Amino acid sequence: MEVIEIKSCDDSTTLSFRVVGGNEEGANFIASVTGAPFVGEVTTTTYFVGPPSLLFREMADNWQGWKGEKVWAALDGEFTLTATTTSLGRVSVAIEMVEMAGSFKLVATLGLEAGQLEKISNRVESLFPLENR
Repeated sequence: MEVIEIKSCDDSTTLSFRVVGGNEEGANFIASVTGAPFVGEVTTTTYFVGPPSLLFREMADNWQGWKGEKVWAALDGEFTLTATTTSLGRVSVAIEMVEMAGSFKLVATLGLEAGQLEKISNRVESLFPLENR
């Protein structure tokens, strides 16, 4: 089973995606964070909201920066990615995983370089093809 890893350029924090099933309505996948002072994972789906590759494609297409936040979130809110950028070309992706009862919450940040965005987007799209939205 293919795993896509996205490593932060700031530290050892890594976000990983692994598809574990699905159907024509969406893919079920595991998102995990490692390398931070903690480790966590959540099982979620692309159902209704589309794949996280939508966010990474949008970031790559706007590699010169954007105003505000770009967000991808699972339907039930258990997994959210929020991307922001600075005028210096630094991209931050905040990762939030929430246990469904709301008792536990993991938050980590990936630092990315604008020049990496196209390569990262292509790798994420290899796991979550955009034509299958």
